Amino acid sequence: MEENKLNITDFYQEFDPNLINFIKGHLFIENAMEKILNKIPMDKGVSDKFSGKVSQMLMYNVIDEDMANLIRKINKIRNNIAHDLFYKLTFDEVFDLVEESANLGVDYSDDSILDKESAKEYYGLEGLIGELFPNLYMDLFYCNEHLFGDEEFNNFLG
Repeated sequence: MEENKLNITDFYQEFDPNLINFIKGHLFIENAMEKILNKIPMDKGVSDKFSGKVSQMLMYNVIDEDMANLIRKINKIRNNIAHDLFYKLTFDEVFDLVEESANLGVDYSDDSILDKESAKEYYGLEGLIGELFPNLYMDLFYCNEHLFGDEEFNNFLG
């Protein structure tokens, strides 16, 4: 879709579903952060802003600086998608997030996802998004499992 030929009907018919899936994944990460932060005794309530939640997670040692940086990168891409009508999400930028998350200990059951050529062939952009967010979401809960009862914890993971 060319920028100078954009109309609202074409926009909705041609919109890249990977952008929507990325935003949905971002929402799940934010939801996980809220659920975790709500279990921690704090002087103030949970921040309304995504960046504030990341800061609170750091302040209360729920995540380390490296994980905070990864989550901030995800948020930056989400902001680009949300504020740029013509944003093109690329395989490379999502692969970099998968690779970085794996280096931080996020578990991927198939190591081929960490080989760029294999990941491109077997996962593609859609598959990478479909692996990144559920695995990061689960990692956040597993790392904070002690905050939740068994039933509540199992509800988060499906």
